Amino acid sequence: MKKNFLFFAGLLVLLFGYYLFDFFQFDGEIALETEVAPPVAIKAYITGEVVNPGVYTLHEGDRLEDLLVKAGGLTQEANPLHINLAMVIDDGYKVVIPSKSELETEAVPRDLNTMTLEDFMAVESIGEVTAGKILAYRDKVGFLTLENLLEIEGIGEVKVALIRKYLENQ
Repeated sequence: MKKNFLFFAGLLVLLFGYYLFDFFQFDGEIALETEVAPPVAIKAYITGEVVNPGVYTLHEGDRLEDLLVKAGGLTQEANPLHINLAMVIDDGYKVVIPSKSELETEAVPRDLNTMTLEDFMAVESIGEVTAGKILAYRDKVGFLTLENLLEIEGIGEVKVALIRKYLENQ
């Protein structure tokens, strides 16, 4: 009798195990629920040597190349050597595309993204070390604005104001 009981108990365990295995068996399909956020719209202004200067709506993460496509491309007079097509455009950016003649005569105001070490050192209270930090940061991020200069160690509101004054007086 004890053998019969053990036999039936073992049979029940096997049947229950088979039921669990069958119930939880992987059928090869996984349903994932993901939410895709709609792209965030931003606006940027492009002027200078572009076919259609103006304010354009882009998506967050778009690059200067995308903005140029919306503006109809570069004119024949544009100097593409001094622009970074891979630069990520942020909301509110203003991009000025220089002409070949403007760069030759230095008639345009300085731009943070074309300034050299010597140009930064010409700004009051900026020495070689700080100028080097600015250039290294520009190389790292690809594009400078007055606002993101504050992320560089040793640059505060006062130096940003001096740089702004320097850019406006050029």
